[in-house]
Amino acid sequence: MSDWYVLYTKPHCEPQVEQSLRASQIETFFPATPVKARRGRSAFKPYFPCYLFARVDMDAVGISRLNWMPGMRYLVQFGGKPARMDERVVAKIREHLAQPQALDERGEILEPGDHVVITAEPLRDVDALFDKRLSATGRVRVLIQMLRRWNVVELDAQQIQKVGSGKRQSPKANSQFLVHSA
Repeated sequence: MSDWYVLYTKPHCEPQVEQSLRASQIETFFPATPVKARRGRSAFKPYFPCYLFARVDMDAVGISRLNWMPGMRYLVQFGGKPARMDERVVAKIREHLAQPQALDERGEILEPGDHVVITAEPLRDVDALFDKRLSATGRVRVLIQMLRRWNVVELDAQQIQKVGSGKRQSPKANSQFLVHSA
């Protein structure tokens, strides 16, 4: 019977291990998110660095075959037994990663409530709160405080930069949030 197992790889070797597993007809899941890359190339960032999942029949494949694959460190085990991953957890991670993500100019993932700074004119250096992604082309909505009220501004995600810890906060609850004039 095939179950999902957690594999721990050497740094940056997740794609290599995934390719080896697929060549052996083993189903894999390597959670990753897209990031901005240099020179317009597509790139990704591992969601769980050094980890990926494989669905295998452990009786047929064996632990040593997985542990000795190029790029592998070891199969994650607890009490000497391979750590099984519930199918529902894998499905939930897939579902989460399938949701559209907004990325700022540095490739940081933006979540509603993240503190950002606008990096393009005419609102350069204005503090804002990220509200939501509007389109697959990178349009986003941010909230800026002007004249004692929160105003909606739509712009390209490449025109904002995430600041600090990105702690989620509500505009109504954040009375100290100020706008810097350019």
